Amino acid sequence: MLSVAVFVGERGEAPSDLVQLYSRENGHRGRDGVLLRGDVQVALVVDRAWREEDPEHLERASAAEGRIVLAGGLSPENVGEAIEAVQPWAVDASSSLELEPGIKDHDRVRAFVAAVR
Repeated sequence: MLSVAVFVGERGEAPSDLVQLYSRENGHRGRDGVLLRGDVQVALVVDRAWREEDPEHLERASAAEGRIVLAGGLSPENVGEAIEAVQPWAVDASSSLELEPGIKDHDRVRAFVAAVR
């Protein structure tokens, strides 16, 4: 298991294995980001804009090149279909698995893992 620190705008300091870095757009997290290990980019994070729907999300992710981390709107209910459509290197479904910010719902995490397999 690896820890991932998420930053918007500027990279901060955090004791983590990886950093997920997004640009800041209109005061919020931008649409897509990068996944870094140290100073090296290891993947492109294809996400949706902050709290916005994106009907072209999976198509954009499918068309992206290189290692793709698919993020944005993923849940136990839709991750299997999203993985089939995009074939990402990894997925990010943090907020859809929470009871409240920072508190994971263990039943949803188990359902998510089962859907990914």
